[in-house]
Amino acid sequence: KIDPAHCGGCAYACALDHATPSCVAGACGVKRCEAGYGDCNGTPGDGCEVDLLSDPAHCGTCATTCTGTCAAGQCQ
Repeated sequence: KIDPAHCGGCAYACALDHATPSCVAGACGVKRCEAGYGDCNGTPGDGCEVDLLSDPAHCGTCATTCTGTCAAGQCQ
């Protein structure tokens, strides 16, 4: 199945945090993240788990780490 509302079975809907889900070969995945969020660990089960606007370990992008704080996606 490829329908995120019925992925892998009729009663199974993909529901991912801060993400638009996809369904490929019966498995849920992240089609795209909501603005300001990232799927930094690449694990589709937890959706787009990182707030890129405030997380100093992933500030603005998944690959940017701040030594201080992160505000509005910028290291401070």
